[in-house]
Amino acid sequence: MPAIEWNARHWGLVVERAERMITRMASGASAFVRRAFPERQIYHRAEGQVHYISFSTRAQLLAATASALVMGWTAYATASVFLRGHLLSTQSAEASRIKSKYERWLAEARAREASALALLQTRTTDFEEAAREFERRHETLKELLEHATGGETPGRGVQVARNEHSDAVLMTAAIEDPEPRLSRLAIENASSRGRPEEGRFARLMAEQDHMLDVAEETAQDRVENLRAVMRMTELSPEQVVREGEGGLGGPLISLTEADAFRAAFDLEDEFASRVARVAARVAEAENMERAIDSAPLGAPVGDAYRWSSTYGNRMDPITGKPAFHSGLDFGAYRLAPIVAAAPGRVSFVGWKGGYGKVVEIDHGHGFVTRYGHMHSTNVKRGDQVAIGDKVGAMGSTGRSTGAHLHYEVWFKGKHYDPSKFMKAGKYVQQG
Repeated sequence: MPAIEWNARHWGLVVERAERMITRMASGASAFVRRAFPERQIYHRAEGQVHYISFSTRAQLLAATASALVMGWTAYATASVFLRGHLLSTQSAEASRIKSKYERWLAEARAREASALALLQTRTTDFEEAAREFERRHETLKELLEHATGGETPGRGVQVARNEHSDAVLMTAAIEDPEPRLSRLAIENASSRGRPEEGRFARLMAEQDHMLDVAEETAQDRVENLRAVMRMTELSPEQVVREGEGGLGGPLISLTEADAFRAAFDLEDEFASRVARVAARVAEAENMERAIDSAPLGAPVGDAYRWSSTYGNRMDPITGKPAFHSGLDFGAYRLAPIVAAAPGRVSFVGWKGGYGKVVEIDHGHGFVTRYGHMHSTNVKRGDQVAIGDKVGAMGSTGRSTGAHLHYEVWFKGKHYDPSKFMKAGKYVQQG
């Protein structure tokens, strides 16, 4: 009982002191206001009578408050007008700078166009001159052949002569030849009947044909294998290739003087067309390989992992209701390394709603990967990463029930099943 009484008395004293302190503060504030705004009277005399107007402390306080508000609003409005004018001036200067930049780019593009047209014209002129030179050489070789045969008409459509380097030179048949032009197979058969020069040229042609066959079959196999890998991701190979950065390219097929000379004869038209066909196949394979390199086919976890939730419909772990899962969940351990599934450029690093801490990577060809619920990140926006580079550590940020990685694969703004990309990646690694 004594303790209870002491506590009550103690708290009573505390409350009493607080009340006295508040009373003193209120009295001090009231005294300050009365000193600052004492009651004032204004006297006015008119027609022998004296009048006065009395201003109380309260009225003066209200008038001072209103004056302060009006002055503050005036200052704010003045500052806003000034800043807005400055902002408009800055925007106008920026628009002028951008306009100048685009005009400069346009002038450069026109200059490059003019240069390309001039180069094309020069090369066209050079090619026409080379063609005329090859025609002159052809007529000279025909005259040499007539001299070599004593002016007699050759009995076959193809004859062999020698050039200045003692190499076999293939000649086309003259217009007046009574025998029809022989096929390549006939030339190869004739080479086995005592014509070593023709046999040598036929063997070279057969070897070239074999090399073209091997190159075409190899390129075709590469294209089909890469198409099969891309189809495993449920994407159209043609669509992925079209999403590349564009540009022109392919293997270089140079038109040397010897190539141009052979292309001038009907016998070699098939060879030129086959070279173009093989070159197209090789270019197609290279485009497909670039698309495969951009596809996120690797695993996004740099250590042992398990799939804790698959892509598609599932029971939401938080609400317990059916929901669509737009990615693939990987379970490992807290701070497990999260790595890039393909080379690319980091396009986003930060917090994104229920994903928690997120890293997004743009891999080109329309592919983007998203890594969510991360504990920490090791990259910043704009960084270039290679496949397998660490981009962060596994965590449980955002809408998550435990440490794991939520991994998504996007193509042209639509998400796809990451497990299909990983399955396709195993075939690429085996290849």
